[in-house]
Amino acid sequence: MAVQHDDSVVAWYLQGAGDTWPDKAATALTAQIMSSGFFQELRTEQQLGYVVGAVNYPKAEVPGLVLLVQSPVADANAVTTAMRDFMQAVVPGLDEAQFERHKVSLISDILRPDKNLNERAEYYWQSIARKEFDFAGREALAEAVKALTLSDWKAYYDEVFLKQQHSLQVVAPGKWKLLPKGDFRVYDSAEANKSGHATYVID
Repeated sequence: MAVQHDDSVVAWYLQGAGDTWPDKAATALTAQIMSSGFFQELRTEQQLGYVVGAVNYPKAEVPGLVLLVQSPVADANAVTTAMRDFMQAVVPGLDEAQFERHKVSLISDILRPDKNLNERAEYYWQSIARKEFDFAGREALAEAVKALTLSDWKAYYDEVFLKQQHSLQVVAPGKWKLLPKGDFRVYDSAEANKSGHATYVID
C-alpha cells in the first residue's frame, strides 16, 4: 500500500484451517500464547516500534490472527523476518505449565460476563447472524479450548501456521520502499487482489 509515511508497516493475517470449534479454539489459543511474547520480543527487546501486537482476528466465522508492527527503524523485510523468527521460537519456548495457564486465561476471557446490556444484545445479534440459535457459542468455544492438549496444539500450530500458511500481508514499505522477500504474489492494491474472483463477502 502506498502510504505517505516514513515508517514501515506490516499487518500479517494468518487464517485458521477451518470453521469448526476445534479450529477456532486452536487459533484463539495461538493468539493468546503469542500475544505477550510477541510484544516483549519485538517491541521491548528488539525495539522495532511502538505499535506492536498479535491478536485473535476471526472473520466471517473463519478463525485467524493478525501480527502487526509499525516500525520507524526497520524496513518491511526486516520486520517480516523478525515475525517469522518469533513464530519459529513459539513452540520450543512453551512448556506444559505455561500452556495450561494460557488455556485458563483464554477460557476466563471467553466466559467473561457481559459488562452491560449493549454487550449482551450484541452477542445475541452475532449469534443469530451465525445461526447459533441456542446462544451457546461461548460455552462451545470454551469447551473446545479446554479439550486441547499441548501435543494437539503443537501439531495444529506447526501444520497451519508454519508449514501451510493461508495468509495475507498488507505492507506499507515507508521510506525504505522495500517489500518482504519470499515466494508469493504481490498486489499493488486491494482491487488488484480481488480481480478475477467471482465472489467476496464483506461484513
